[in-house]
Formats: sequence, structure tokens, C-alpha cells
Amino acid sequence: MREIKIGDIVRYKPWGNRAIQTAKIQCIEICRNGQKSGREVSFCDLDKHSEVVLDLDDGHWCYKYQIVEIVKDGK
Repeated sequence: MREIKIGDIVRYKPWGNRAIQTAKIQCIEICRNGQKSGREVSFCDLDKHSEVVLDLDDGHWCYKYQIVEIVKDGK
């Protein structure tokens, strides 16, 4: 089980050939396949949902497949 929650810090691979970034999760949305917007939740088991989008405190967002590592609880 790979559970994440708002406030967790993740390392993720942004679009393009940019270096891996580290940011805090501000919003989690469970989406329908191929969508960017969905149902907002405060936590999520990444293994149970195929489409998850994270809004991050560095001004970016990412899909769950872009997550490289869940670093820690940032709260």
C-alpha cells in the first residue's frame, strides 16, 4: 500500500527532461481515466486508483505515475 495525504512531501519527475523536483502535496484528486480533474480527497492509496492528480506547493501538478518517491509527512 502506498498511501499519500495532503501535506506529504513527494519527489516527482516533471514533464520534459527536467530534474526530479521535491514538493508538498496541497490537493489530491481521484480522476476518471484520462482526466485531470476529479473528486478531491484528503488521502489516497495510490495502488487502488488508476488516475490520481496532485497539486503541489511549487506551483506545479503531476499524475501519480510521475511520483518517484513519497519522502515524508510534511506536517
